[in-house]
Amino acid sequence: MRNHQSPRQTKEMVVHMLSQANPLQQLGRLLHIVGPTSGPLLKLWNKLQDHFPPLKLPYLNSREVLVPTMSIQDEIAYIRNRKGKRKLRDYLEMEQGIDAIPACYRRIQGYLQRVSLNLDLSVWRIVDEAAKDNRLNSLAPSLSACYNSAQANELKRGPCTEGTRVDLLGQMLCWTKSSIPGSVYWMSGMAGTGKTTIAYSLCEELNTNRQLGASFFCSRLLPECRDVNLIIPSIAYQLARSSYPFRFVLASVLEKDPDVHTRLPHLQFDTLLAQPLFEVKDTLADNLVVVIDALDECDNKESTSQILDMLLIKALDLPIKFVVSSRPEPEIRDEMSKQRNQADSRVVLHELDRDAVQADIKSYLCASLARIQPTEDQIAIMVQRAGILFIYAATVVRYISHDGFRRNPRSRLANVLESSSVSENKHKEIDELYTTILQAALDDQYLDSHETEDIRQVLYLVICAQEPLSVNALSKLLKMNNTVRVHAALSPLWSVLHISGTSELVTTLHASFVDYMFSSSRSKGYYCNPQIHNHTIARLCFDHFKDIRSQFNICGLESSYVLDDEVEGLGERVKEVISMELSYASRYWGAHLRSANRSSELMDELNEFLSVRLLLWMEVMSLINCTGEMPQVLRLVETWKGVSLNTLIHDAWKFTSIFALGEVSNSTPHIYTSMLPFWPEHSPVSYCYKAHMQGMIQAEGTAIDQQQHALLATWSFSHGILSSEFSPDSTRIALGSGKLVLLLSASTGRSILPSFKGHSQFVNSVQFSPDGTRIISGSDDKTIRVWSTQSGATILGPLEGHTGGVWSVAFSPDGARIISGSRDGDIYVWDARSGDRVLELLTGHDEWIRKVKYSPDGNYIISCAYGSKSIVSWDARNGQVLKTLGQQDNHRISSADLSPNGTCVAFSSNSGFYTWNMEEHSTPSRLPFPSNSTPDAITFSPDGLYIIGTRDSKIFVCTANGDIKLGSLDGHTISPSIASSPDGAFIISASQDQTLRLWDTRSVRATPHPLQGHTELVSSVHFSPDGARIASSSLDGTVYVWDAKNGEVVLGPLETENYKLSVAFSPDGTCLISDTKDGLALLDAKSGDIVVGPFQCLKSVWSAGFSPDGTRIISISQENDIWTLDANTGETLTKVSLPPITDPENYYVSTVISPDGSRIAVASNEIGLRMYDAHSSQLIYKQSGNFGSVCSFSPDGTRIGGIRKSASGFCDLICNYKVYFMRIRSMTCATWCNQIYLIVLIAMRSVHFIPCEGVQYCGEISNVPM
Repeated sequence: MRNHQSPRQTKEMVVHMLSQANPLQQLGRLLHIVGPTSGPLLKLWNKLQDHFPPLKLPYLNSREVLVPTMSIQDEIAYIRNRKGKRKLRDYLEMEQGIDAIPACYRRIQGYLQRVSLNLDLSVWRIVDEAAKDNRLNSLAPSLSACYNSAQANELKRGPCTEGTRVDLLGQMLCWTKSSIPGSVYWMSGMAGTGKTTIAYSLCEELNTNRQLGASFFCSRLLPECRDVNLIIPSIAYQLARSSYPFRFVLASVLEKDPDVHTRLPHLQFDTLLAQPLFEVKDTLADNLVVVIDALDECDNKESTSQILDMLLIKALDLPIKFVVSSRPEPEIRDEMSKQRNQADSRVVLHELDRDAVQADIKSYLCASLARIQPTEDQIAIMVQRAGILFIYAATVVRYISHDGFRRNPRSRLANVLESSSVSENKHKEIDELYTTILQAALDDQYLDSHETEDIRQVLYLVICAQEPLSVNALSKLLKMNNTVRVHAALSPLWSVLHISGTSELVTTLHASFVDYMFSSSRSKGYYCNPQIHNHTIARLCFDHFKDIRSQFNICGLESSYVLDDEVEGLGERVKEVISMELSYASRYWGAHLRSANRSSELMDELNEFLSVRLLLWMEVMSLINCTGEMPQVLRLVETWKGVSLNTLIHDAWKFTSIFALGEVSNSTPHIYTSMLPFWPEHSPVSYCYKAHMQGMIQAEGTAIDQQQHALLATWSFSHGILSSEFSPDSTRIALGSGKLVLLLSASTGRSILPSFKGHSQFVNSVQFSPDGTRIISGSDDKTIRVWSTQSGATILGPLEGHTGGVWSVAFSPDGARIISGSRDGDIYVWDARSGDRVLELLTGHDEWIRKVKYSPDGNYIISCAYGSKSIVSWDARNGQVLKTLGQQDNHRISSADLSPNGTCVAFSSNSGFYTWNMEEHSTPSRLPFPSNSTPDAITFSPDGLYIIGTRDSKIFVCTANGDIKLGSLDGHTISPSIASSPDGAFIISASQDQTLRLWDTRSVRATPHPLQGHTELVSSVHFSPDGARIASSSLDGTVYVWDAKNGEVVLGPLETENYKLSVAFSPDGTCLISDTKDGLALLDAKSGDIVVGPFQCLKSVWSAGFSPDGTRIISISQENDIWTLDANTGETLTKVSLPPITDPENYYVSTVISPDGSRIAVASNEIGLRMYDAHSSQLIYKQSGNFGSVCSFSPDGTRIGGIRKSASGFCDLICNYKVYFMRIRSMTCATWCNQIYLIVLIAMRSVHFIPCEGVQYCGEISNVPM
């Protein structure tokens, strides 16, 4: 039977036979098993027998005896198996094995020689004496640094979960036994990738295989484990404890120099390791390994580098190997670059296959949380969040399993899954890790301040960047213009940042680091304030545009007649001209601006960018194929905008939207040749750019200004469209076109996925699920389908049951149910996951169902049928009728919609458009839409402020109160269905004329409520410098201060004696200048108390104001004198007398000082316009005639505007000789809001604002002769 045993069976038999014997007895029995042996083996065995009597059991159980014995067991099993084979094939295999059995004998002989050397009696006698002297303890080793020390539990150090990291550990163990050149294996990984756990498991495996020579696990938490000077002595100590020959030689070394362990690391290495190992190398077991973990956590970086240098160079000839793990810190990374055969002798954990790492993390989480049995979905969420960081998973496990799972673990699991912000306990360990890394990087005492600043700038840019940037791009954006500086700044951050290969893209290694950096409570002194740093990055983006050498046609495109795709070599031109940093600045300046803190400085930068470089930016975006992103960027900016830029930003948004959504975008030069010439002349974009387009075609005429700019795009399809819908995030549009369901990009109109095919007849209704992951469609084929927005596949349906075509479908607010209405007049409610019907058939309509919709809270459903007299509301839980609205009326309803707050129904009928308050049971209120034909569709805007209706293929928008705000929007030839985007910015209209149209609703502007309080005409208004308050004066003799946001009165009414006085804030906003019964005075802007004055010389004045620096007051007295006073003391500085007044009853006059404080302008209906030097009072300019009763400088001081009252009674705007016929009555003052526009004040007992587009530059006033 023995002849047929396998090698495994043979080995098991031998092991069983030897199990009760001591090591030397085992050797004897092994040699007996072998049978006849050669002379050398017998001699060795006889020599060993001489050692038996004096040896003690500890010596016999040493590694030097046990390991060779185990190796001989393996060889014996192999020999017995070979000798037992008799088949020809087996003999042939033995022959091909090149004398396999003799080779086994030679290896056995080598093992016996090693045992003999180790058992030399003279050695043990001396070693015993050395042990008595206790010299080994004088090394002062760090016992805590051993992998399985008592402190391992305190540090939460342990092995990998069973079944994880198998391939990696196998690779490392294979290296320890291989003959690959090189003595050091480097395991590198960012913080939290599991290096220590892997190193622990490796030590366990090596120890089991009797290969572990020593281990030193560094730790910042234990002083003796972070002292680099203890590494070599501790390794030497552990080797001596396991090898008696090494112990003997080491004891001899220590006898000669007891303090050698206190020497420099290279002396320690030579004396304590290299020399003893060379002397006893023939006695050591094969493949001994020393494991050093977390070398980067040692204090002395210089000594760390020296140890690595010694391992890489001096350890090459030693009979042991080293495994070193660390983060990729600069001093370690630089040394390891000298490593031989790097491909086989290192592993970078954060570059391992992500799927494999996450599979291990999943196994770890499943095993560690088995007691609470989390679901697959819950595990998947945690795995996804962990990324490649085991420490994240470990931290989550420790948080959930706290106190042995006795602290409500399921609640803790829910906290982890549901909350983006986590408690300090959850993140304590990972925070300590990141803090330690940043301390080492930023608190290095040897760094200069500019080096530290470089590190911060690079780090914060990488953290705040919207997408990864290369080292070169970082250098250019930060204006370092030196990649060496960036590399130097990145060097200490390799544990948290990663540089990818040749592209050198810099990324954060895990999202948890970004979360840490953006939390001031966690990162503390290293906190990255996103508002501050996004402010900086936005400015850097703007600066990058200023630095572009060519500000027009940057790629030298020769003709607009050639599409970009057809321009030969354009790709190469783009690469040459548009760098990564310019591309980044173009795509993301808006995102950084939106996230930045507001400042006047950044507002000015934005104003300049849109006024000067908008078209250049459009060029870049078009050339890098990001045209569709332009409107999105500007929409981000609109959330950040300042009042003075509203019109400019919105006009730029419309300009880019129409370009991006049209075919014109296929040729970049059409920005200049088509878009700009046909843009309305008086629009902000035209004002900024048309004057600079020399030699370009110009389009003129009333048609240009009257074109319909609410229409952004028109897209044509091959079939009619009956329904369209925006996705919840407004980025996609779903529509039914013929038998197909289409999913389009809202920014380009292009299909995102292939057409969704399945219906056999027209698709009548589509709607997105609340989370945007599904689309429901109802069709004339009497079925309902649910589609995936990710793949376009049918994920539910067809749902059957209706006997007529399905005309309306809708999701419940939670996405769990679907409601459908059809031509048969029936309504079904379905489970959105299973497709089962969940309510009995809802019946009650006699006509085909035109609309079904859930209430916002999901508690009830409304429905209307085409041509019926009523709207029905149903209980969504049981299907019972709650209300029937309108049965007694004569309305024939065609469409209806429910308001977003669920209180009001809007409907269209044969007699018009109406709203119906469901709570008050009132009669319907008619809306002022045109009524000369039959109404069609109607819907609410998402905020409920507007109602959108269609009639005769035209679209109208009115407020819920009935005021028409937009319309008619023309273009369709067949009346369309309509939908509003969730953010309220767009309307889409879909028609059977085979077109889909996208409209801008932000042309719809609500009329501000007037500020009520004055009883007579308002004579002046003035904003506070911070824009938060408005001061106004009136002919009723009162002054008010209003809150600019809510219109509430914050001060006043203040009674004055002068009904013609203008009021003004001081430049710092703390004071108001106003009249009192005793004369002009400065008042506290909060309390109204007098601060300075009254000024006796100015008991009656026409107007008064401050100089820009707030040090002077300029006023016109009713004696027609211009006074300049010291604002602090009231002292008279200058006085200018104007010509006498001829008609005091009808005389009006105003004065203003230029922005730089150098000139004073005065205008009246008698003297015209005059300008004086503010310091010398010299007249420098005058214009006779009725210039106007008020005047105002532009912000740059180069233009001046005023108002003239004509003989017809209307008021006209005058700007440097040009008259703009406003045809407005009772206009009493005007002021500039920026370089482009005037805001005109119309005073009829209230304050209103009108944007005045069309005021053009008229020349420098300082050059006009007197």
